[in-house]
Amino acid sequence: ELIALQDGATGTLTIGTGASAGAAFLPARIHLFHERYPAVDFQVWEGDTAGVMDLLARGVVELGIARMTKQGDDYEMIPFAAEPMVAAFPRDWPEAAEDGDAVPIRLLARVPLLVHRSNAPMILASCRDHGVEPRIMCKGDDVRTLLAWADSRLGVAVVARSAMELAPSDQLTYKR
Repeated sequence: ELIALQDGATGTLTIGTGASAGAAFLPARIHLFHERYPAVDFQVWEGDTAGVMDLLARGVVELGIARMTKQGDDYEMIPFAAEPMVAAFPRDWPEAAEDGDAVPIRLLARVPLLVHRSNAPMILASCRDHGVEPRIMCKGDDVRTLLAWADSRLGVAVVARSAMELAPSDQLTYKR
């Protein structure tokens, strides 16, 4: 069906995506696609990376957008550009007042962290590589929830930079 869509035919493109990619990555791209192919409709299925890969394997979706998946022979994969992680601090916390747009990893040991479950091993390893043992207060499956918790002053959400657009708040300060 994707080939038919490329030829300008009408149809429905089924997309599997993580919630954050669906909200941060897709809208602008779907807009451009829709301008070029106005007769194409969409169905979007949201889930975590494993869920998106399962939807692809079962043929429920034709296109999957997922983070941190393994390269495989079953699919043609197009990697995204590398994206830095950011820490979303409650604006009134002392750590948010640190100079610059970056935060030293050692500072993360002083605050409760809110992290996406899939990023937890990477964040732990990075902290430990710098001699820091972080306190991960919450592992979650949706960065919007983690950002909402940070907005409520429960901790510091560590998320991909593109997630900053998902939960706009004047109560959060973002640092690389």
